[in-house]
Amino acid sequence: MDLQNILKTYFGYDEFRNGQDKLIESIIKGRDALGIMPTGGGKSICYQLPAIALDGITIDKFNEGKESLEDFWICGDLGLGLINQI
Repeated sequence: MDLQNILKTYFGYDEFRNGQDKLIESIIKGRDALGIMPTGGGKSICYQLPAIALDGITIDKFNEGKESLEDFWICGDLGLGLINQI
């Protein structure tokens, strides 16, 4: 499935926001990537979409100011899910 189809199928969007496609393509190619976006700018899709597109499982610790490991996002072949209190 190509990136545009994943975007529409899993997230319901018809097009990427500014810079998302370039960042996602870099991640899929295995390159280091840094994206700086404002709150609500679409950062989450930049790691969630590659996790869907690539084989295997992706684990991301998404820290929003929390000091402990409370929330882990698991994305990939198992779908998307949130595991609390590891």
